[in-house]
Formats: sequence, structure tokens, C-alpha cells
Amino acid sequence: EEILMTREDTGYMIGAKRSGNTKYTADLVKTITIMDTKTVPADAEASWDVSFDSGDKQVIAWVKPNATEPNKYDLYIGADQTIILPTIAGELFKGYTNCVSMTGINTMDMSRVEYAVGMFANSDSLVNLNLTNVNLENAKELQLMFYSSEKLELVILTGIDTTSAENMSGMFDGCTSL
Repeated sequence: EEILMTREDTGYMIGAKRSGNTKYTADLVKTITIMDTKTVPADAEASWDVSFDSGDKQVIAWVKPNATEPNKYDLYIGADQTIILPTIAGELFKGYTNCVSMTGINTMDMSRVEYAVGMFANSDSLVNLNLTNVNLENAKELQLMFYSSEKLELVILTGIDTTSAENMSGMFDGCTSL
């Protein structure tokens, strides 16, 4: 199983602090892309393990300088099989304040997630997010999921399953462009 770790510190890119790559803070990310490979390309500036079990290298993250803003990065998260999110996925993509695009988020298996509080909170530059067919059937806590994502204009929720949700309060609070 390819299980992506939860964020240990929202100030950094996923897994960066744990791996000692403290240069890579979340505010430097321009795009996030989920990949179906963990093969790191030769032009990547850095890479690190983001697997739930540190060191098993089932899920890898890497960064490349963004083509239009070289002081920002494109973050890639890849595995050779479907990435499965853990039961606690709260704040997983929180605080990527300059990220304008999150591609492939809906390809991850979220069926085990029970806690998704603030998962995409403070994604200040994100305009669109595709969550088509995301399976959140076991998610109980979804409050503040998109909190204060001010530029968010469209969240595609077609086919999303939230049948077990117990708390969805404030899910879109502060999303002033929706």
C-alpha cells in the first residue's frame, strides 16, 4: 500500500521538515501535482520520502523550480500505485498560500480518511479544485476544510461521498470568491 503521511508542520511542504529539507516551505509552492510514478526526474532540485512509514520510500515528493517564477517551486507527489491517505488527513494541504493549482488530488484514495479538518485551508491563491468522485465515505470531521481559501471560485464535488460526515461546519468559511 502507498500511504501518504500527514503533515507534521504546516509551515513546510509535505514531509520536508521530517526529511531535513527545511528550505522547502509551503509558501514557496506554485503547483502541486499527484503523479502515478515515484521515479524522480533528473531535473528535480530535491526529493524526499513522504510515506506514512518514514523510510519505506513508497511515496516520494520532489520539487522543481517553477518555469515562470523561479523563486517558487512545483511540488510533485508520486507513487507507483494509488496513494492512500491515512485516517487523519487534517491540514494535509493547508497553508500553500501561493499554490495556484492542485492537480490529481482526486486520484488519491481517501476512503480511509476520518478526519479532514482544514485539509485545504488557507490555500489563498487556489482558484479551482477538482474533487470529482473522491470517496470520503468514512470521514466524520470535515469542518473548515476549505477555510479562508479566498480566491477559490470552483470546487468540483461531483460524485463525492460524505455519508458519514458528522461535522461540516464552516467548510467554506472565508471562501469569499465562491
